[in-house]
Amino acid sequence: MAASQHAASPRLTSPPARATDDALMELLRQDDALALHELMQRFWRPIIDRVSRILDDPDSAADIAQQTFIQLWQRRMQWHPSGSVQAYVFRIARNGALNERRARLAREDAVDRQGRAKSGAPPTPLQSLEEHELRDALAGALHRLPARRKEVYLLARTGGLSHLEISERMGISRQTVANQMTAAVADLRRDLSLILDHPG
Repeated sequence: MAASQHAASPRLTSPPARATDDALMELLRQDDALALHELMQRFWRPIIDRVSRILDDPDSAADIAQQTFIQLWQRRMQWHPSGSVQAYVFRIARNGALNERRARLAREDAVDRQGRAKSGAPPTPLQSLEEHELRDALAGALHRLPARRKEVYLLARTGGLSHLEISERMGISRQTVANQMTAAVADLRRDLSLILDHPG
């Protein structure tokens, strides 16, 4: 079965309640979306705790946890039982946290350089056009999200609410909030990639 078929047709077979981590990964390799949900239940909090120690930022830690499980799903066919699933999941999370920390340092350095720069030159017409196109692409991708997924994403990203605050406001569980955020990030990343890689 081709990789594209794996991405398009997730299964929804409930895994055994006491399934081992390895068994869940085998189900994941068979496109079982509920196996991913069970792995999230087991490793979400430990990932948040570990990543928070690296980034000292619980909200960013939640974003990294979301990205970890997105990557786990995307890489499910690459996994082989040569080590523990826990170590594999934590390695993905740690790499994501270190990448985020490096990106933060780079952003801070760029802000410092801009602050030291004496030139107040306005953006070029090309820069303005690119920024406008990116805003339009993001607005379009957001518009295409399902209503609940869009609401969760905007409350988190624009409203700055925590998962707990969103769950209380919307009357849904924190895990549902996490699942919706994971799906929203994946949808937006896919849509923006398609739009920006293949304009027009």
